[in-house]
Amino acid sequence: MYTLKFILFFYFRYYTTEIRINNFKIDFVMSSFSDKGWYYLPEIITKEEAIRIKYQNLCGAISDLGSLEGHWDKERGRVLTCYAPRSSTFVVHRVKPILEELLGEELIPSYWFTTTYHNKGWMNCHTDRPSCEVSVTMNISGDAKWPIKLKDLTGKRREVVTPTGDGLAYLGTIVPHWRSPLRTHKNDSFMQLFLHYVRKNGPYAEYAYDKDQKCYDLLTT
Repeated sequence: MYTLKFILFFYFRYYTTEIRINNFKIDFVMSSFSDKGWYYLPEIITKEEAIRIKYQNLCGAISDLGSLEGHWDKERGRVLTCYAPRSSTFVVHRVKPILEELLGEELIPSYWFTTTYHNKGWMNCHTDRPSCEVSVTMNISGDAKWPIKLKDLTGKRREVVTPTGDGLAYLGTIVPHWRSPLRTHKNDSFMQLFLHYVRKNGPYAEYAYDKDQKCYDLLTT
């Protein structure tokens, strides 16, 4: 009778395919991105890179807006947002081939942005606009265990916590996602980086670079 050890060896030897892209390991037994509509992406960036993104974005906000107070959003509470920050373009490029391997087709970046949430902030349940066909949410700063929640393509509800540097890929236009109110210390904040792509040969290809010259220039020059 076969031992459990032998069965596990046989399974992982013959029924898994493992590849590496930019030192990121993908195991296709675990990967069912297209089937479930989401996929966990560990250690996309280092803690040092996350710190650099955080402070460059905050400095940019002070320069552009004059403060870090942010604005009130009826779907998220008080937030501070930064559209297409130059400091995060390297992450857009780094993640793109990983997503392409997971999906088996070419992608084009659309746009990216950071959002800083504050205590009691939330995110209403929604699906995204066409520019967000394939998306990633990544924790840049925030120690609170604040899960993103979603209803995947199998109908199951999921809650995923991402430590700093980790992310969650999801099919933004068809997977509903949301966050319950953040419970943390009054002055704490929680910064997320969002990356968005469209399929090169898909129905939303016209939304490449979000139809925005700034996005195109930052990613191609």
